[in-house]
Amino acid sequence: MNVSVIVPVYNVAHYIDKCIKSVIRQTYKGSMECLIIDDCGTDNSIGIAKKIISTYKGPVKFQILYHNRNRGLSAARNTGVEHALGDYIYFMDSDDEISDNCIETLAGIATKVPDADMVIGNYKCVPRNKNNTIALDMRLPEEMIYHEEIAQAFLSHRIPMNAWNKLIKRSFILEHQLLFNEGKVFEDVHWSFYMTKYLNNIRIYKGVTYYYHMRPSSIVNTTDSWNTGNSFKVIYEDILQQLTEGWEAKELNCYVEGFCKRYLQYRTIIPEYENLYKVYSSKAQDFGCKEVLLKLRLAYMMGKVPFGLGILGMMKSAKTGVTKIKREFN
Repeated sequence: MNVSVIVPVYNVAHYIDKCIKSVIRQTYKGSMECLIIDDCGTDNSIGIAKKIISTYKGPVKFQILYHNRNRGLSAARNTGVEHALGDYIYFMDSDDEISDNCIETLAGIATKVPDADMVIGNYKCVPRNKNNTIALDMRLPEEMIYHEEIAQAFLSHRIPMNAWNKLIKRSFILEHQLLFNEGKVFEDVHWSFYMTKYLNNIRIYKGVTYYYHMRPSSIVNTTDSWNTGNSFKVIYEDILQQLTEGWEAKELNCYVEGFCKRYLQYRTIIPEYENLYKVYSSKAQDFGCKEVLLKLRLAYMMGKVPFGLGILGMMKSAKTGVTKIKREFN
């Protein structure tokens, strides 16, 4: 089995060394390539990567692919998919690391269960300047072979909405055109929404295969308000237009808290959120989602008073007649 590891690189000079070396340390005995996508950063990230690769003599086939301008994480991942030769694709971020047995373990499961579209490992969060790590407890069965069960796991966030740390059949990605929406941030949420439409067979490995480094200069922490708000607007617009037949109510309920939060954050700087609110309400009405309508109405009223967003945050811990809202994003 040939595995393609796709690593987009942009301004991660302090992290790229550990990232590349974690790929080099892989114990996997099969064919493996690592595609590093240079997304035109302003630091020496690619220089560091080149230096490490130049002295490497092992079995992993490294290749650096170059963008002619900065195009963003989504475009970099898409470039990786376009050039990948592997039977399976594994996305990883260039400021993170994988365990030495990551690819061996996930590929081993995929070999034993060739019908599995995806194999998912567990991960640990590594806080900045701290030695302790925080492991995610997925509490999922190792075998999931029904679309309904898989979709519910994604929608309830028991399976994280991240592209990384998932070994995915390349043919599955290409067949369903599961590429990333270029030019937007938080693209993983959008990508996962479409992924759940087609997944019918996945396997869960509960051991840790990925180390997610929490850093203040990540995309999540540096994107300006207008771009963040606009990206979420595009995501919600598309989700509301592409609800999965039979799952409309569950999807509307899954995304409503995140929408309410972004509605309160960005409605004053992005007027289109008001129309999006009306569309969300109309969809909720169509599919009989009373709790969703209530949450939307509460958000609308909070938008008319000062500190509405803070009130929404306090409501998460309050005991009300409404089912406790689950967090939309990790």
